[in-house]
Amino acid sequence: MKRVLSVVALFAASLGSMVLPGASPAVATAPTVIDIVGVPGAFGFNSAGFCAITQTGSNKELYCWGVNATGRFGMGDTVAVSYPKKVPANQASGFTNTNVTAVAIGVMSMCAIENGVVFCSGWNMSNQLGDGTSVDRTVMTKVADNNTATPPVVNSGFSKIAVSNNGACGLKSGMLYCWGNDQYGLMADGAATDGSNVPRMAADASPFINGALTDLGMSGKHGCVLRDMGQANDKKIYCWGMTMSSAVGGAPTYSTTNNLLFATLVPNGGTFTNGNVDAISIGEEGTCVVDAGVVRCFGNNSAGVLSPGGSAGPVWPPATIGNTADFTNATVSRVVNGSTSSCALKSSALYCWGSDFAGSLGDGGAANSVATAVKVSSTNGFANTNVADVAISAQTVCALENGALFCWGNWGSQLGSLTANGQNTDSFAPTAVIWPVAPTVSSSPATVSPSGGSLTITGAGFTGASAVTIDGTAAMYTVANDGSISITVPALSAGTYTISITTPGGVITQALTIGSAPTTLAPTTTVASGPTTTVVAAPQLVNSSNQSQLTQLPGSATVIVNGSPVTATILSVGTSAAAAAATAPSARTQAQVAEIQAAGAALLTAFQASLPQGATSNVTVSNTTTGAVLRGLAQDAGGNAVDVPVEDVLLLTTPSSALLLAGVNASNAAANLSATGVLEIGPGGVINVAGAGLPNSGSAELVIMSTPRLLKAFTAGSDGTFSDRASLPSDLAAGNHTVVLAGSGIYMAVGITVEAATLPTTGSGTSSLA
Repeated sequence: MKRVLSVVALFAASLGSMVLPGASPAVATAPTVIDIVGVPGAFGFNSAGFCAITQTGSNKELYCWGVNATGRFGMGDTVAVSYPKKVPANQASGFTNTNVTAVAIGVMSMCAIENGVVFCSGWNMSNQLGDGTSVDRTVMTKVADNNTATPPVVNSGFSKIAVSNNGACGLKSGMLYCWGNDQYGLMADGAATDGSNVPRMAADASPFINGALTDLGMSGKHGCVLRDMGQANDKKIYCWGMTMSSAVGGAPTYSTTNNLLFATLVPNGGTFTNGNVDAISIGEEGTCVVDAGVVRCFGNNSAGVLSPGGSAGPVWPPATIGNTADFTNATVSRVVNGSTSSCALKSSALYCWGSDFAGSLGDGGAANSVATAVKVSSTNGFANTNVADVAISAQTVCALENGALFCWGNWGSQLGSLTANGQNTDSFAPTAVIWPVAPTVSSSPATVSPSGGSLTITGAGFTGASAVTIDGTAAMYTVANDGSISITVPALSAGTYTISITTPGGVITQALTIGSAPTTLAPTTTVASGPTTTVVAAPQLVNSSNQSQLTQLPGSATVIVNGSPVTATILSVGTSAAAAAATAPSARTQAQVAEIQAAGAALLTAFQASLPQGATSNVTVSNTTTGAVLRGLAQDAGGNAVDVPVEDVLLLTTPSSALLLAGVNASNAAANLSATGVLEIGPGGVINVAGAGLPNSGSAELVIMSTPRLLKAFTAGSDGTFSDRASLPSDLAAGNHTVVLAGSGIYMAVGITVEAATLPTTGSGTSSLA
């Protein structure tokens, strides 16, 4: 897929860049990941994304990927990121991205803590960035101090952070502070206000006292904190916000006047006693806790995320996740609830339940099946024996094991992986997140003709390339694989240019030389017919810069594509039916005639197979009493058709091109192809060619060397096929020469011998045979 870089700050553009892991791309040495977060309870592509904190030496660095239409990842733009990309430092705000200790993502914004200071990025229409303004930011911006509060709130000493759709809360010295929109009472300050663009301290409301808080979480509609007083039966969860779904605890109430404006103690219910909560997880309209090692959930049960098999309506009292053949609900250390699935860590192994929409359970099961707790598959390097953390975003799950990240589920960019040209395929089992590798170049591009063409650069790290420019101008390109990128070069003046390739791992530049038409080569002359002399210009595609690479000895051949040789096969009847071809036609046995005919048919089949799908050719094979001839290929200098014995035809093929070659001497008899595959032709003879593989509707040249002399310039068909002919100069010296068929970015060269006198033909090499 060829493309030109475009930047569009829309969700649709963000979706368009989503990709899934490739089969075998080169993988960089991944950093050690120490934390992973998603978007709690988010449903849909417009919110999907993850962030990870990595440890490199003493540095703790933040990487993010996924949908970025709001600029929430602080990358300086609103372009979706389909691979883990390091968040840039912002010197103006003091964000260095060298000691990040916590991060949280919301649908509209993201916040991170570095050296105890909170920085945020994204949309700010609801004051969710807390910087004292309502200005959107695409770079990490420092949350402002609140100097009007009593006491003042200083942006320092923060340890935990949570982000909702339209706000955020953080823990500082065990106390809760919030900013942003106060819808549903998310400020937890006891007042139904319009919110705040700077941090405010959450209010006390007995039995809640704002202190000794160890964890927190937020959704777009509620928030919860874990308060640990260090005493038996006093590790309790408190929640605030919307009461309609029971996500804050208690039976649902359907009036906004009943929203909880303070952090409120979640009541006991059923088998749940609020006093031994080890961990909490907040989804969009649901809450899960680890209660003395047991997972219990309450709130909206969409897709069975809180109670597999239960009703979709509000769940209260808390449902206890049931035991299964894979999972026993005890000694659980961590739980995360999402929009379509939830997961729990138990003895460093990961289990998930809910809907397997897009493969989010990671067990290789069928899409959309609703399942009780299943163990995530051990595959693709994921052992599921030492999992340290798990995060969910939309319908994608990522897990951290031994410092490495693995993701599965929906195909969106949140999978954090790369392919050359993208595949929209869900992943139903864990797949390693691919970290970008710095690009390198191992082969320089060849000199390109002023008329333009295609060149291939080889190296490593081209997977996920997002832009190619030539002296700053965008160029079309195709990433074949991680080690190869093809670039379309437009018509340019002779000189040196700089190719710049932007990849996930960085930007690499490479010099490009645009050659000039050979001015040192004198125009050649060729006799068309009789006394008429036609002056022919020097070739444009073959010159002193590539002449040595193209020169071939008689009987040898090469095909050069985008500056690099490709594997080519030379076929002729003489190689498959050598004895029969060497026998004079009149002396051939019936068996030899049959062998020649079979070999001729095979040659034609190989040629036809090389043509593009749907393309046709006038070339045919007709059997004779002494063998077979090729028709529709060759003509003499006067344009008369000449039948060429199949043993005097050469076919050169590659996986993407083909050249059928035959000669006709000035005597109008077919030129001989020797037993060693050498075309032997005299001065003034006609070179006939047909085949495929030239640029569609592109300019092409037929050239004779040693000194490059243009025999004919022509235009390939709309499908890259060609069929043409040209006379050799009558003054062409006898000896070894090379016939070159040249197109933009492709050269097919065959070594021939030019004889000093008119050649005798083979017994079958005459146009009188029919």
